Amino acid sequence: PPGGPDDPGDPHDPDGQGPRRRSPPHAERWQVNHKIPLSSLPEWNGEGKTLIDYLTDLTSYSDLDEMMKSDIAQIAPTRFTLATKDWFTTLPFEARRVATSSFDEFILCLREHFMDAHWIDKRTIEYEEMRFRQPGHARELPLQFIQRHLKYSRFLFSENDENDVGMVHRVLRAQPACWAIHLNTESCRTVVELLRKLKVMNEGLIADWERSESAKHSRPSTVHDSSSSRRFYSRKSSVHNVEGETSEESRSPSPTQDAYAVDSRRRSETRDKWPRGGTWEGYTFKRDDSKESNPPPRDQGCWICTSPRHVHQDCPHHQRWEAMRTS
Repeated sequence: PPGGPDDPGDPHDPDGQGPRRRSPPHAERWQVNHKIPLSSLPEWNGEGKTLIDYLTDLTSYSDLDEMMKSDIAQIAPTRFTLATKDWFTTLPFEARRVATSSFDEFILCLREHFMDAHWIDKRTIEYEEMRFRQPGHARELPLQFIQRHLKYSRFLFSENDENDVGMVHRVLRAQPACWAIHLNTESCRTVVELLRKLKVMNEGLIADWERSESAKHSRPSTVHDSSSSRRFYSRKSSVHNVEGETSEESRSPSPTQDAYAVDSRRRSETRDKWPRGGTWEGYTFKRDDSKESNPPPRDQGCWICTSPRHVHQDCPHHQRWEAMRTS
């Protein structure tokens, strides 16, 4: 009988245990690709105006983990172009080795060469002159406008990066006046709160701004009184009535105009005699933002160290400069 001692059985089943069940093939697991292609890293051509954007993009990769910081320090120079590539490739080997040894050293190398007092001056002026939908940003949203300020603020005033209230206060100083009722340090105490509110209120803020701009352009021009017009025509006629003779009034500026011109020249000449962040007699008047004037300077900042936060009388270098100037 089948299965008996004399039954040869199934030649394909020598153990007589019947067909075996095959295990299913091993299922492949889905994985996230942690490799970042080289082409994803930002390029930089050495243009000072784009350095903040370049470093912002680069930092977003370096923040992933410590290993990424080390890798970026070594790879980032390969993404240099034009002037930056020429500069880096002509550095001595030891300087390049140190610059690529860590992300911090790489940033320090860039800062020492490119982010000098002149660069800080130009970026500070750009920051102070930022206006909503200024030329070159005609279609920007309120959120994008504030983000532009935040980028610059973090580089120019990095000591306040952890002070959310101070940062919010600083970036809101340049907002259109019609937004202040919605965006202020009472309703937005942190940068996160500010960005969230901007995202929700983008359209409303644009409408407020457009109404404000429309009101500005629709204001009637100043109407001159009749006596002023008569005086103008009287002077004009007196000039033409005397042939070949020019009246004293038309030839000489008014006392107010003359005083303004003299004062303007004096201020320009005075500024030229100050260090403006330069080196005098071996001492460098490096920018120092530790002191703040109230009110802050209205023009180009401190004449001694170029800080936009104080006037020259409040500069930490003031005593040193006075001693050198009067010696």
